[in-house]
Amino acid sequence: MSDRNDATTSRFGTDAEAWLDAHSVPRVPITGDAVVLPDDGHGPDVRLKEAARLAAASPPADRDDPSVGQAPLSDAVAEAVAFIRKSTARHPQSRGRLADKLTARGHEPVVVDLALDRARRERLVDDQALLAALVAEWRGMGRGPRRVRSDLRARGFAQHQIDEAAPIITGSDDDVDPQTLALDVAKRGARRYRRRDEHDAVRLLTDWVAYRGHDLDIAHQAAREAIADDAEERRLVGR
Repeated sequence: MSDRNDATTSRFGTDAEAWLDAHSVPRVPITGDAVVLPDDGHGPDVRLKEAARLAAASPPADRDDPSVGQAPLSDAVAEAVAFIRKSTARHPQSRGRLADKLTARGHEPVVVDLALDRARRERLVDDQALLAALVAEWRGMGRGPRRVRSDLRARGFAQHQIDEAAPIITGSDDDVDPQTLALDVAKRGARRYRRRDEHDAVRLLTDWVAYRGHDLDIAHQAAREAIADDAEERRLVGR
């Protein structure tokens, strides 16, 4: 078999030389360093032309889609979405809080983003609706703008989301001004300090209102008015 191959090679070489001479084609030496296929480190040496042929035969990859050809990534995204679905079953959560939870569970950033995008499409995550509902609830409880902002940050909302929600947080989009809201809170707490003298009652009630997120000067004014109104009410009823 070896003798046959040598004969074929010799004949081919002779024919090629004759053809080049007949067509006055100059000889150009062919060079190329051998390279090793990088699959397992033990593949056969091939010439550069063969390496190029192998590369050209490989199917093109879509580099813009991180999930192409990566089954583990798809599995990880599905697992993350399943966690989001379970985590939000009882109460809605912000995208930021869910991202923190997924990261703590060891998911890569690309998996977290893809999973949250899918969850948003499935209406499992809706930051705008959740933020508006929380602000309405907290304002109804008498919390001031400062406290509401702090609580929103604790719930995982981004600062730009909180800034965009300023009208509903401060009440500038309705008829309730911060002073009226603070006074309503102060009136709820005024009874706590009936056994204190007026000075101590105003000081303690101011701190109590300010703790609920109202500016200190507004809280102080509301506390003074609430303590005075409570004292007047008790005087009228003979207490």
